[in-house]
Amino acid sequence: MHYHYAVYSEVNDPFDQAIIDLFPFIKNKSKVLDCGCGWGGPGKLIQKELDCEVTGITISKAQYEYVQDFKVIHEDLETFTPDKKYDMAMFIESYTHLQNSSDMLKKFYNNVDNILIKDFTASYEEEIPEWKMRIRTKPVFIQELKDAGYQIKEYYEIKNFFQPAIDFWMQNLIELNPVYITGHIKELLDLCCWYKYEKNKTPGLKQCVIYATK
Repeated sequence: MHYHYAVYSEVNDPFDQAIIDLFPFIKNKSKVLDCGCGWGGPGKLIQKELDCEVTGITISKAQYEYVQDFKVIHEDLETFTPDKKYDMAMFIESYTHLQNSSDMLKKFYNNVDNILIKDFTASYEEEIPEWKMRIRTKPVFIQELKDAGYQIKEYYEIKNFFQPAIDFWMQNLIELNPVYITGHIKELLDLCCWYKYEKNKTPGLKQCVIYATK
């Protein structure tokens, strides 16, 4: 149930590897707020491998009811204010779906020590309404974190991030009965088709990993 892009690996599952690559930024036994936790794959892996105390937050009722491996808060991130201390807030491809992320980060400051973001970036800002996405530039990320009181300690970019996730999703989606192609499943199929037929319309799209502290 990993709902993010994968990374080729000879020793680990590709979807696991994408999260394992972030382990150097996450301390063992730390308290992690998984912001936009999806179906719980990354949080479950971090809990298992790093013995972290994970709390997820999602706006999706279906995801809230599905995840059983750790505590999940059913709330909109943009209006959420943490009421307990966390060592880290982690955003795995969820930050791009926020419109008022700067205000949200300011509300996080008192109770969240570190921020870890793995999300999309480009050389120019872009809105993708059909996906409710806002693609930010590196300077925008830096400014939003700085305005909230956080300083970026590490930043790097990943250019070729689409595969093998697209191959895996497409192979499974085309085998589904069409009656199930609704909601998130339809969105995922649309994304796969976009990659196959239209990805060159956004040639500068990359992923970035950002680690910031107070």
